[in-house]
Amino acid sequence: MFRSKQLIALILISLWLAFATAAQALTIEYNIRSFGLNIATISINSDPQQNFVAVQTKSLITNALFPEINNCYRIDFNGAYLPQTYVREIDQKKVDDTVTVTYDHKNKRAGMNHRNPRKSYSYDITSDTRDFFSFMTMVGFGKARAGDYVIDGNGTLWKASLSYHGRETIKTALGNYSCRLYKVQFEPLCDEKMQYVDMVTHNVLNKASRVSLWISDDGIAMRSVVRKNALSASWEIKEIRP
Repeated sequence: MFRSKQLIALILISLWLAFATAAQALTIEYNIRSFGLNIATISINSDPQQNFVAVQTKSLITNALFPEINNCYRIDFNGAYLPQTYVREIDQKKVDDTVTVTYDHKNKRAGMNHRNPRKSYSYDITSDTRDFFSFMTMVGFGKARAGDYVIDGNGTLWKASLSYHGRETIKTALGNYSCRLYKVQFEPLCDEKMQYVDMVTHNVLNKASRVSLWISDDGIAMRSVVRKNALSASWEIKEIRP
C-alpha cells in the first residue's frame, strides 16, 4: 500500500509538470512511464494568447499500483500568470466531482465550489498566490525566476522553491533538444492539514517530492524526472501538433 501511494504521487506530479507547456497555441501529448511501462497518456491544449491551459488524462494500465485517473483540468490566468478560475472535472476511484476555484487577489480571498457533494467555502490567499498549474505554466513560458512562490494547496498555502540549473541537450522521441533545466521542491507554510480534493493536488504537494524539468527554448516541457523517497517516474513527449 505504501509503495502504491508513492507511485501515485510520482505519476500525478508528472501530470502537473505537463502544464509547463508551449508559448504558442499547440496540442501536446505525453506518455507517463514507471517501471519501464507506459501507464498513462496526457493531452494538453494551451494558448498563451488566450491565457488558458487545458489538460485531459487517460490511464493505460489500471491495477493496485496504478489507479485509474481520467481527469480534466482547465486554468484561466491573467498576464501575470495569476489564476482567475481553476476547474477540475474529477473521474477517479470513489470520486466523481467538479471543483471550481475562483481567485480574488485584490482582496486576498479564494472561493471553492464542489458539485458532488454540493458545498462551497472561501479561504485566505496572498496577493501572489497561484495554483500549481499556473505556476508551472509560468515556468514553462520562461517568466519565472529562481526563488520562492506561494501555491494554493486546496485552501492551505505551500512554498514552491524553484532553482535553475543551466542548459542540457536531451534526446527525445522527437529528436534532440537544448533545454533549460529547473528543479522544484515544496514546503507547507502552515500546520493545517491539506484537505483532499483530487489525487493530483493531494500527492504533488509533499516535502519529499524532488522534480527535475527540462524545457525547450520555445517553452515546451520535453521531459521530467520525479523522485519521491526511493521511487521515481518520468514522462516523455510523444507528439506536438498545432
